[in-house]
Amino acid sequence: MQVEDDVVRQQMARCTDNELRIAVTTDAANYHPEALVIAREELARRGIEEPKPAEAEALKLQQERDIPVRWLKFYTYIRLPIVMLLSLFPFFDDTAAGITLFVTLNAVRVLVLVGLHRRTLWGWKLNFPYLATTVLLSAWYGSSTVAGRMIGVLVWSVLWGVPNYLYFKRRRHLFH
Repeated sequence: MQVEDDVVRQQMARCTDNELRIAVTTDAANYHPEALVIAREELARRGIEEPKPAEAEALKLQQERDIPVRWLKFYTYIRLPIVMLLSLFPFFDDTAAGITLFVTLNAVRVLVLVGLHRRTLWGWKLNFPYLATTVLLSAWYGSSTVAGRMIGVLVWSVLWGVPNYLYFKRRRHLFH
């Protein structure tokens, strides 16, 4: 038990003041009682009082607002424009349906880009069907067989769709 306590002490020592304050108040249900004792000891060692629940809730909201957005910036300002430029080359057939798909997808991409840039709720919402369309089209054009397309949807969903879905869902508070 001493070794486990030492590991928990090291982890708590690496936490920021706000993370410790949140841990002992609003997130206390997520921790073992022994870990909470260690977190309180770490706060005391730093000379910090345990916050009141309302103060801890404000800290938690601030922590959620400070969530990293590097992928959001890359996705908005690099990935979407590059995909739009690459789509100028005919990767699909040049039939009327192919041209309609090209124009429609690029219009949606522009809307998603503008919406994400402006951090609008409609841009955030529009991004989800765009992500689903990306998964489906990547699988569709990646294979010519039904089995290959089904496998493609599964692979693209796991590697692209689900991570992006989770990433953007966690950042809902950034869009208004």
